[in-house]
Amino acid sequence: MEAALLPNPPTRDHASVHDVPLRRLLWQVLDPGEEFAVDEVVQRLAAIGVHSPANTVSNALGYWVSRQRLHRLRKGVYLYPIIVDPTSNAPKEDTSQQVPAGGRATARRRETSNDSVHENKRQAM
Repeated sequence: MEAALLPNPPTRDHASVHDVPLRRLLWQVLDPGEEFAVDEVVQRLAAIGVHSPANTVSNALGYWVSRQRLHRLRKGVYLYPIIVDPTSNAPKEDTSQQVPAGGRATARRRETSNDSVHENKRQAM
């Protein structure tokens, strides 16, 4: 009988925007590379049916700033950076010249160890 009183009863197949945490909903209204204010985000969330106060939205944005997913430019203004994968544009000729990790560690040990200088002299004799 209570389900009849609700305007949109919950279903098993579709989640409501009210079932998703605000921190996750932010990504539905933000575009990579854009600069935005808290008030704009509040309006965008209201357009999809989520009515949250500005201080709550600001706290959620601050959460993502602390995890380095957003940048805070100044009070109330944020930037959603475009993150470029540094490995996707690596030149192919550089990868062929890389020294295996084990080789670098061995070379580093030889440079820093005083005993290895003596060992090299002993081997030369």
